[in-house]
Amino acid sequence: TFRDVTARRLVEAALRESEVNFRTFFDTMTDLILVGTPDGKILFSNAIVTKKLGYTTNELTKMDMRDLHPSEKRTEVNDIFGSMLKGERTSCPLSMICKNGNLVPVEMRVWLGKWNGVACLFGIYKDLSAEQEARQRSEWLFRNNPCPITLTSLAKWHMMDVNDAFLSTFGYEWNEVVGKSPAALGLFTNPEDRVLLTHHIQ
Repeated sequence: TFRDVTARRLVEAALRESEVNFRTFFDTMTDLILVGTPDGKILFSNAIVTKKLGYTTNELTKMDMRDLHPSEKRTEVNDIFGSMLKGERTSCPLSMICKNGNLVPVEMRVWLGKWNGVACLFGIYKDLSAEQEARQRSEWLFRNNPCPITLTSLAKWHMMDVNDAFLSTFGYEWNEVVGKSPAALGLFTNPEDRVLLTHHIQ
């Protein structure tokens, strides 16, 4: 009847709109998202996967989720997948491999779920490139700063690391310093200075 046809068309239009909304939502996410069969064959990927890794959507649908990791890490990745699916771990830092061979550091999470009513494997990969670059910059600034710098545990007042300027200024080797307190090395000529410094830091 006319009413049935109209209702079906409305439902079909709603489904199409829902699909567009779904695709828009996932394609605007900055995390790489993959959906695969329970054994790992890729069924769906969001736009950022293609943008960051360089594979086309068609190429991805012919691949396994584990193919997106360096071949020499495949056994490790299999073990990580297995431990996540058993609930033994929630995430893991890994590298994904681009089509051109470049590596992208990521934090990976995978779990089993349903896709169109069928069992599937979900994977979300957070790109850690910016964080890694920030850590590298901080490390470079720490090592190459002309001022003596220490990283010290406030709980025990043991030095965990020192920069090159510290070693050259005070004449120590790195292994002579790490694990020791400034007081043990005689860096405070007045013991009260340490108490005062602790008070200001805390």
